[in-house]
Amino acid sequence: MKNYDKTIKNLESLVSNDFEKKLLHACFKNLQTENELKFNNFAYSIRELSRHFLKTLSPDNDVKKCVWYKNETKDINVISRGERIKYAIQGGLTDVFLNREIVEIDYINDLKSKLVKSIELLNKFTHVNENTFDIPQSEIDKQCLQVISAFENFAEMIKECRQIILSTLEDKITNEVIEKAMWEVSDEIDILATHHTINEIDVENHKLTIIESDEITIEANGTIHVTLQYGSDGDLRRGDGHEMEDNFPFSSILKVKLAKKLEKSKVEIESYKVDTDSWYE
Repeated sequence: MKNYDKTIKNLESLVSNDFEKKLLHACFKNLQTENELKFNNFAYSIRELSRHFLKTLSPDNDVKKCVWYKNETKDINVISRGERIKYAIQGGLTDVFLNREIVEIDYINDLKSKLVKSIELLNKFTHVNENTFDIPQSEIDKQCLQVISAFENFAEMIKECRQIILSTLEDKITNEVIEKAMWEVSDEIDILATHHTINEIDVENHKLTIIESDEITIEANGTIHVTLQYGSDGDLRRGDGHEMEDNFPFSSILKVKLAKKLEKSKVEIESYKVDTDSWYE
Protein backbone atom coordinates (compact mmCIF):
# COMPACT_ATOMS: atom_id res chain seq x y z
CA MET A 1 0.00 0.00 0.00
CA LYS A 2 1.21 3.52 -0.83
CA ASN A 3 2.59 5.58 2.06
CA TYR A 4 0.46 8.69 2.52
CA ASP A 5 2.35 10.32 5.41
CA LYS A 6 3.61 13.22 3.29
CA THR A 7 0.16 13.70 1.73
CA ILE A 8 -1.49 13.81 5.15
CA LYS A 9 1.03 16.41 6.35
CA ASN A 10 0.30 18.60 3.32
CA LEU A 11 -3.45 18.29 3.83
CA GLU A 12 -3.11 19.19 7.51
CA SER A 13 -1.95 22.65 6.45
CA LEU A 14 -5.25 23.19 4.61
CA VAL A 15 -7.79 22.15 7.23
CA SER A 16 -9.04 24.58 9.83
CA ASN A 17 -9.21 22.96 13.27
CA ASP A 18 -8.32 19.94 15.43
CA PHE A 19 -11.51 18.04 14.60
CA GLU A 20 -10.80 18.30 10.88
CA LYS A 21 -7.23 17.08 11.46
CA LYS A 22 -8.51 14.07 13.40
CA LEU A 23 -11.06 13.36 10.68
CA LEU A 24 -8.32 13.64 8.06
CA HIS A 25 -6.23 10.98 9.78
CA ALA A 26 -9.30 8.76 10.21
CA CYS A 27 -10.00 9.05 6.47
CA PHE A 28 -6.68 7.44 5.62
CA LYS A 29 -7.11 4.70 8.22
CA ASN A 30 -9.84 3.32 5.94
CA LEU A 31 -7.11 2.37 3.48
CA GLN A 32 -5.33 0.19 6.04
CA THR A 33 -8.14 -2.38 6.34
CA GLU A 34 -8.93 -5.45 4.27
CA ASN A 35 -12.53 -4.34 3.80
CA GLU A 36 -13.69 -4.58 0.17
CA LEU A 37 -15.28 -1.15 0.69
CA LYS A 38 -12.12 0.53 1.92
CA PHE A 39 -11.79 2.81 -1.10
CA ASN A 40 -15.48 3.79 -1.00
CA ASN A 41 -15.23 4.49 2.73
CA PHE A 42 -12.11 6.58 2.12
CA ALA A 43 -13.80 8.62 -0.61
CA TYR A 44 -16.94 9.09 1.51
CA SER A 45 -14.98 10.28 4.55
CA ILE A 46 -12.94 12.73 2.44
CA ARG A 47 -16.20 14.13 1.09
CA GLU A 48 -17.40 14.53 4.70
CA LEU A 49 -14.12 16.30 5.49
CA SER A 50 -14.81 18.73 2.65
CA ARG A 51 -18.29 19.35 4.09
CA HIS A 52 -16.92 20.16 7.54
CA PHE A 53 -14.14 22.27 6.02
CA LEU A 54 -16.69 24.35 4.13
CA LYS A 55 -19.04 24.67 7.10
CA THR A 56 -16.19 25.94 9.30
CA LEU A 57 -15.58 28.71 6.75
CA SER A 58 -19.31 29.51 6.47
CA PRO A 59 -21.08 29.31 9.87
CA ASP A 60 -24.87 29.05 9.54
CA ASN A 61 -25.75 32.27 11.39
CA ASP A 62 -23.18 34.31 9.46
CA VAL A 63 -24.46 33.07 6.09
CA LYS A 64 -28.09 33.74 7.00
CA LYS A 65 -27.27 37.35 7.97
CA CYS A 66 -25.96 38.15 4.48
CA VAL A 67 -28.18 40.35 2.33
CA TRP A 68 -27.58 38.03 -0.62
CA TYR A 69 -28.77 34.90 1.25
CA LYS A 70 -31.87 33.48 -0.46
CA ASN A 71 -32.31 30.02 1.12
CA GLU A 72 -31.82 28.34 -2.25
CA THR A 73 -32.83 24.91 -0.89
CA LYS A 74 -36.23 26.25 0.36
CA ASP A 75 -35.80 23.91 3.35
CA ILE A 76 -35.90 25.31 6.87
CA ASN A 77 -32.43 25.92 8.36
CA VAL A 78 -30.68 24.37 5.35
CA ILE A 79 -27.95 26.30 3.55
CA SER A 80 -27.00 25.24 0.04
CA ARG A 81 -23.45 24.27 -0.86
CA GLY A 82 -23.36 27.16 -3.33
CA GLU A 83 -24.29 29.67 -0.61
CA ARG A 84 -21.62 28.27 1.70
CA ILE A 85 -19.02 28.54 -1.05
CA LYS A 86 -20.14 32.10 -1.74
CA TYR A 87 -19.72 33.08 1.91
CA ALA A 88 -16.36 31.27 2.24
CA ILE A 89 -15.07 33.34 -0.67
CA GLN A 90 -16.64 36.78 -0.28
CA GLY A 91 -18.21 36.90 3.16
CA GLY A 92 -21.21 39.20 3.20
CA LEU A 93 -20.06 41.39 0.32
CA THR A 94 -22.64 41.68 -2.44
CA ASP A 95 -21.86 40.74 -6.03
CA VAL A 96 -22.41 44.37 -7.06
CA PHE A 97 -19.87 45.70 -4.54
CA LEU A 98 -17.42 42.92 -5.37
CA ASN A 99 -17.66 43.57 -9.11
CA ARG A 100 -17.31 47.34 -8.73
CA GLU A 101 -14.59 47.52 -6.08
CA ILE A 102 -12.62 44.25 -6.00
CA VAL A 103 -12.68 41.83 -8.93
CA GLU A 104 -14.92 40.99 -11.89
CA ILE A 105 -17.83 38.88 -10.69
CA ASP A 106 -17.53 36.61 -13.75
CA TYR A 107 -14.12 35.53 -12.48
CA ILE A 108 -15.57 34.70 -9.04
CA ASN A 109 -18.53 32.86 -10.54
CA ASP A 110 -16.20 30.78 -12.71
CA LEU A 111 -14.23 29.76 -9.62
CA LYS A 112 -17.46 28.85 -7.81
CA SER A 113 -18.43 26.56 -10.69
CA LYS A 114 -15.04 24.82 -10.49
CA LEU A 115 -15.48 24.36 -6.74
CA VAL A 116 -18.87 22.73 -7.19
CA LYS A 117 -17.35 20.37 -9.77
CA SER A 118 -14.64 19.36 -7.29
CA ILE A 119 -17.34 18.33 -4.81
CA GLU A 120 -19.27 16.50 -7.52
CA LEU A 121 -16.14 14.48 -8.28
CA LEU A 122 -15.92 13.47 -4.62
CA ASN A 123 -19.58 12.45 -4.71
CA LYS A 124 -18.92 10.25 -7.72
CA PHE A 125 -16.29 8.22 -5.90
CA THR A 126 -18.48 7.56 -2.86
CA HIS A 127 -21.03 5.51 -4.79
CA VAL A 128 -20.62 1.74 -4.52
CA ASN A 129 -20.66 0.29 -8.01
CA GLU A 130 -19.14 -2.78 -9.59
CA ASN A 131 -16.20 -0.77 -10.87
CA THR A 132 -15.43 0.73 -7.42
CA PHE A 133 -16.10 -2.32 -5.22
CA ASP A 134 -13.16 -4.44 -4.05
CA ILE A 135 -10.85 -2.89 -6.62
CA PRO A 136 -7.16 -3.93 -6.70
CA GLN A 137 -4.57 -1.98 -4.71
CA SER A 138 -3.01 -0.46 -7.82
CA GLU A 139 -6.40 0.96 -8.80
CA ILE A 140 -7.04 2.18 -5.23
CA ASP A 141 -3.75 4.10 -5.27
CA LYS A 142 -4.65 5.64 -8.62
CA GLN A 143 -8.17 6.67 -7.64
CA CYS A 144 -7.08 7.87 -4.21
CA LEU A 145 -4.85 10.40 -5.94
CA GLN A 146 -7.90 11.73 -7.80
CA VAL A 147 -9.91 12.00 -4.56
CA ILE A 148 -7.04 13.74 -2.75
CA SER A 149 -6.48 16.08 -5.68
CA ALA A 150 -10.19 16.98 -5.75
CA PHE A 151 -10.14 17.91 -2.05
CA GLU A 152 -6.85 19.81 -2.34
CA ASN A 153 -8.12 21.80 -5.32
CA PHE A 154 -11.34 22.56 -3.46
CA ALA A 155 -9.60 23.78 -0.28
CA GLU A 156 -6.83 25.70 -2.04
CA MET A 157 -9.16 27.38 -4.53
CA ILE A 158 -11.42 28.70 -1.78
CA LYS A 159 -8.48 30.09 0.20
CA GLU A 160 -6.78 31.58 -2.85
CA CYS A 161 -9.96 33.23 -4.06
CA ARG A 162 -10.74 34.68 -0.63
CA GLN A 163 -7.16 35.93 -0.36
CA ILE A 164 -7.57 37.85 -3.62
CA ILE A 165 -10.51 39.69 -2.07
CA LEU A 166 -8.79 40.24 1.29
CA SER A 167 -5.56 41.48 -0.32
CA THR A 168 -7.41 43.92 -2.56
CA LEU A 169 -9.41 45.29 0.36
CA GLU A 170 -6.31 45.58 2.53
CA ASP A 171 -4.51 47.44 -0.25
CA LYS A 172 -7.38 49.90 -0.50
CA ILE A 173 -7.88 50.27 3.25
CA THR A 174 -4.35 51.50 3.79
CA ASN A 175 -2.45 52.19 7.00
CA GLU A 176 -2.95 55.88 6.32
CA VAL A 177 -6.75 55.45 6.32
CA ILE A 178 -6.60 53.64 9.66
CA GLU A 179 -4.17 56.15 11.19
CA LYS A 180 -6.46 59.02 10.27
CA ALA A 181 -9.27 57.42 12.29
CA MET A 182 -7.14 56.95 15.40
CA TRP A 183 -6.21 60.49 16.36
CA GLU A 184 -8.09 60.61 19.62
CA VAL A 185 -7.30 60.74 23.33
CA SER A 186 -6.31 57.44 24.87
CA ASP A 187 -7.23 56.99 28.54
CA GLU A 188 -4.18 54.78 29.10
CA ILE A 189 -1.86 57.63 28.09
CA ASP A 190 -3.95 60.39 29.64
CA ILE A 191 -3.28 59.14 33.17
CA LEU A 192 0.48 59.22 32.67
CA ALA A 193 0.81 63.00 32.56
CA THR A 194 -1.01 66.31 33.02
CA HIS A 195 -1.42 66.57 29.25
CA HIS A 196 -0.25 64.59 26.26
CA THR A 197 0.09 65.22 22.56
CA ILE A 198 -0.01 62.52 19.91
CA ASN A 199 2.84 63.19 17.49
CA GLU A 200 2.56 60.18 15.22
CA ILE A 201 0.65 56.91 14.86
CA ASP A 202 2.42 54.10 13.04
CA VAL A 203 0.10 51.27 11.97
CA GLU A 204 2.52 48.41 11.47
CA ASN A 205 0.06 45.61 10.72
CA HIS A 206 -3.61 45.36 9.90
CA LYS A 207 -5.77 42.46 8.81
CA LEU A 208 -9.39 41.94 7.90
CA THR A 209 -11.13 39.51 10.23
CA ILE A 210 -14.83 39.77 9.32
CA ILE A 211 -16.45 40.75 6.02
CA GLU A 212 -20.16 41.54 6.28
CA SER A 213 -22.63 43.02 3.82
CA ASP A 214 -22.36 46.55 5.20
CA GLU A 215 -19.13 46.60 7.17
CA ILE A 216 -15.64 45.14 7.47
CA THR A 217 -13.87 44.46 10.77
CA ILE A 218 -10.14 45.17 10.94
CA GLU A 219 -7.60 44.37 13.64
CA ALA A 220 -4.63 46.74 13.67
CA ASN A 221 -1.54 47.19 15.81
CA GLY A 222 1.46 49.46 15.83
CA THR A 223 3.16 52.21 17.79
CA ILE A 224 1.89 55.56 19.07
CA HIS A 225 4.45 58.36 19.56
CA VAL A 226 3.55 60.98 22.16
CA THR A 227 4.80 63.99 24.07
CA LEU A 228 3.98 63.83 27.78
CA GLN A 229 3.58 67.17 29.55
CA TYR A 230 3.88 67.55 33.30
CA GLY A 231 2.42 70.75 34.64
CA SER A 232 0.37 73.42 32.90
CA ASP A 233 1.43 75.50 29.91
CA GLY A 234 2.15 78.29 32.40
CA ASP A 235 4.37 75.95 34.42
CA LEU A 236 6.31 75.17 31.25
CA ARG A 237 6.80 78.86 30.49
CA ARG A 238 8.06 79.46 34.04
CA GLY A 239 10.38 76.48 33.86
CA ASP A 240 8.43 74.55 36.50
CA GLY A 241 6.96 72.04 34.05
CA HIS A 242 8.51 69.27 32.04
CA GLU A 243 7.99 67.57 28.67
CA MET A 244 9.28 64.22 27.44
CA GLU A 245 8.71 62.08 24.37
CA ASP A 246 7.83 58.40 24.51
CA ASN A 247 6.16 55.70 22.46
CA PHE A 248 3.89 52.76 23.25
CA PRO A 249 2.51 49.79 21.35
CA PHE A 250 -1.22 49.74 20.65
CA SER A 251 -3.83 47.32 19.34
CA SER A 252 -7.23 48.23 17.99
CA ILE A 253 -10.36 46.93 16.32
CA LEU A 254 -11.97 49.10 13.68
CA LYS A 255 -15.17 48.91 11.66
CA VAL A 256 -15.30 50.11 8.07
CA LYS A 257 -18.90 51.12 7.35
CA LEU A 258 -19.17 50.37 3.65
CA ALA A 259 -20.45 53.02 1.26
CA LYS A 260 -21.23 52.46 -2.42
CA LYS A 261 -17.61 53.39 -3.09
CA LEU A 262 -14.98 51.92 -0.77
CA GLU A 263 -13.04 55.19 -0.77
CA LYS A 264 -16.06 56.95 0.76
CA SER A 265 -16.54 54.36 3.50
CA LYS A 266 -16.32 55.53 7.11
CA VAL A 267 -13.80 54.03 9.53
CA GLU A 268 -14.93 53.84 13.16
CA ILE A 269 -12.91 52.68 16.18
CA GLU A 270 -14.53 49.87 18.16
CA SER A 271 -11.68 49.39 20.63
CA TYR A 272 -8.29 51.02 21.06
CA LYS A 273 -5.85 49.79 23.71
CA VAL A 274 -2.45 51.31 24.36
CA ASP A 275 0.03 49.15 26.30
CA THR A 276 1.73 51.46 28.83
CA ASP A 277 3.15 48.66 31.02
CA SER A 278 6.71 49.68 30.13
CA TRP A 279 6.08 53.05 31.78
CA TYR A 280 5.63 51.44 35.19
CA GLU A 281 8.63 49.10 35.02
